[in-house]
Amino acid sequence: MNPKRLNEHNGSQFAFAQNGRLGVKLVHVTPPVRMLHHGLFGEATWRPAEMPLCYDSAPTLVTNFAGSDVPSLIHMIRDVRRASPVAQFSSKFRSRRRPLPDRVGQEVLEVYHRFRANGAAVAQAYEDALPFPPPCSDRDREATYQRLLDRSIGP
Repeated sequence: MNPKRLNEHNGSQFAFAQNGRLGVKLVHVTPPVRMLHHGLFGEATWRPAEMPLCYDSAPTLVTNFAGSDVPSLIHMIRDVRRASPVAQFSSKFRSRRRPLPDRVGQEVLEVYHRFRANGAAVAQAYEDALPFPPPCSDRDREATYQRLLDRSIGP
C-alpha cells in the first residue's frame, strides 16, 4: 500500500482469500481497520484480533467450475479475459484497493459471518488458513514485527 494513501483505508474492511485445491476460499474478513504510518510502510490494525478460518472450512469465493458461496462475485468476473474462473478472479482482485460494490460487499460479509457463526473451523495457527503447509514458518512473529518496526525507523 502506498504510504501516502493509507488514510483512504481507515474504516475499511479487508478480505483475505487463499487459492488452493478447493478453489479460492475466503479465510478472513477484518473488522474496520485503522491504518498506522511507520515511515516507509504502513500497517493495518483491527480489533478484535481474531484468527482466520481454516482453508478447508472457509466459504468458497470461486472454483474452476464457477461454483461459489458468493454468487455475485461470479457475475463480477465474467468480463475478465482469462481461461478459468479462478484465473478470472485472480486477475480481477489481485491488487484491488477499491471497495466492492455495496451489494457484493454485503453478500461477502453475510456469507463470511454465517460460516463463522455456524461452526467453520477457526485456525489455531496461521498455517491452518493455507491450503497446504508452507516451506517454513515464522515461529517468533513478535520478534519479526519488532525487527520490521526498528528497520523502518532506522538508526
